[in-house]
Amino acid sequence: AEQIIQADIQDMPLRDASMDVAFSSLALQWVPDWKKAFSEIRRVLKTGGILCLTSLGQDTLVELRESLQKAGPYMPLLPFRALSDLVTVLMQHGFQIIDKKQKSHVRYYSSPKHVFEMLKGLGSTHKGWSTTKHMKGKDWLKRVESTY
Repeated sequence: AEQIIQADIQDMPLRDASMDVAFSSLALQWVPDWKKAFSEIRRVLKTGGILCLTSLGQDTLVELRESLQKAGPYMPLLPFRALSDLVTVLMQHGFQIIDKKQKSHVRYYSSPKHVFEMLKGLGSTHKGWSTTKHMKGKDWLKRVESTY
């Protein structure tokens, strides 16, 4: 029987070698430990199982990242990694690369506030953001906006 399971990619509630296909769309870039994630995916996939995934690349949110750095102390964004890094980690975990594609898609936001709203809408958060005193208030946002 087919099932769709939503779970933490680093700790899936599944038996070893129990899945034919693992699918991850725009989630991997938010995972701090790729090695743990791919070990877990390898664990639950059957021999010959397929992993299909999409992820954001190294140039994602580069303007926002630069503005945050210029604005002063901040909680850094998780690093977005290069496709070559992804391929290396996949191969280290026994995955065979059947196909890979890299596309650039540029989306423009008028201000960092709009980027933050978009990220929040995606469910993207960082554990340290809510406790970082430098990332609160109008003064901080003005500094970020002035460098965006």
